Amino acid sequence: MTGTVQSYIPSVLSGIIQADNGERLRFELGPCLIDLHGGDIVEFERSGNGRAVAVNVVLRLRGVDLLNERNRALVNEFHHTVHIEA
Repeated sequence: MTGTVQSYIPSVLSGIIQADNGERLRFELGPCLIDLHGGDIVEFERSGNGRAVAVNVVLRLRGVDLLNERNRALVNEFHHTVHIEA
């Protein structure tokens, strides 16, 4: 299944995924994917025990990359009109 990370709490390595079918599932991770963020696109399997739990979660696309890809023209316009000094 594919879905979007709605929330992720790194301190407890768990969060909520909304599947493409609209279902919301809880997930828990090991420290290997500690940098997940809301909006990230993930693939996962639904737990076979009848509970709303996602297992084998794999990051497929960062939410920020998806936003940049979909709105590239707006991002370019923003960078041309706003000068940010470091």
